[in-house]
Amino acid sequence: MTPIRLGSKTPFARRLGQPTEAARAFYTLNMKLNSLKFARPLVLGTTFALAAAAIFAADAKPEKKAEKKAAAAVKAGVIQDDFPFLKACIGAKFPGKNEANKGIAIRLGTNAAMCFDQDLLRWTAGWTGGFVSAKGVTFDGSHGGHPEMVGEQQFGLRVQPGWADASGSFKDPRKEPYGPLPRAWGRVEALHVNGMTVTLVYNVLGTRVVERPSAVEKDGQVAFVRTLQLGKNAKELVLAVCEVEGGKATVEGNRAVLRAPEAKAKRQVTKDGKKVEEEYAIPAQTTFAELIGAPKTFKLELSENGQVRVRIPAGAAPATFGVAVWHGETANDAKLAGHTFGKPALADYQKSGTAHWPEPVVMQGVLAASSTPDGAYVQDVLTPPVPNPWNRRVRFGGMDFFADG
Repeated sequence: MTPIRLGSKTPFARRLGQPTEAARAFYTLNMKLNSLKFARPLVLGTTFALAAAAIFAADAKPEKKAEKKAAAAVKAGVIQDDFPFLKACIGAKFPGKNEANKGIAIRLGTNAAMCFDQDLLRWTAGWTGGFVSAKGVTFDGSHGGHPEMVGEQQFGLRVQPGWADASGSFKDPRKEPYGPLPRAWGRVEALHVNGMTVTLVYNVLGTRVVERPSAVEKDGQVAFVRTLQLGKNAKELVLAVCEVEGGKATVEGNRAVLRAPEAKAKRQVTKDGKKVEEEYAIPAQTTFAELIGAPKTFKLELSENGQVRVRIPAGAAPATFGVAVWHGETANDAKLAGHTFGKPALADYQKSGTAHWPEPVVMQGVLAASSTPDGAYVQDVLTPPVPNPWNRRVRFGGMDFFADG
């Protein structure tokens, strides 16, 4: 398809007067289809671009500011539940201000989810009882917010790289808390989807890592399992798993136990129609982390700050292994400790699955829908594919000018 280029029909060289109100412009619109990452996209019959149309009025009176309206309720289906992941800035409850600026929230069945930080190559949190909230301009139209995990958080890892650098350090080297780690340290290469299963492929210090998150439920208790396939590594690798704030941790063989004592917290409740703050007790908690099916040279260990980590020696042969994390009240330790796991294995993640949306949707745009009186600028209409057979949400973004104006 040949793109239709829109812009100035004639040279626009005359000098415009100083405007007394903000110039208004329409820009190039590039379509983004929310929740269609790595899936078959909707297809436009023609590519459209929209040149800027600036309106200046030397004698225009300032417009009255519109009254602030109440925020609209979030519509059903904003967070679509028939696709396995959602990418956004995603917040977790702990430890600290735990946010993934480029997060991938992944569904693990109907009752569990995990979030992967694409910049830092870490799993920020795992939780049960929900997915993510519909906050932010993409979802409910609000500014300044972003999606957060919904439900009960079961484990977390602070904002830091998920793998150590070549010197063994987990210190974040970025000047600003945005963007990926240095390429030589680590970088995401691909994300594969097969049905509702997600597999990540990334590189750490020159070693290829293939990883699939999953959840295993036993007697009502959910364990979060990371199944990893490592290529041959020339350098020692250290993987950060999880941590517990203010807790005590021990390691016995391939299992770590982290215990947090009973604590007090405050929450808002409604009494007699009024919101009041009350204090409540959080029972003592235990978090288990286990290394599954790993070579004997792979070691589960604790850092000085109480993080659970896996150390992999340099020159190790390619291996597939797992790391499981689960959590509950200390009063149920005997039951929690009974969790067992099978031999880790990765299915062929490159094997094609059934397409989520098998047919393209072709739309027809409208050329020269309007123009300025002198024909200096024209406006075309990009017809959005709404409605569409799969009820996909459609948003527009990527606004820009052509290089020559």
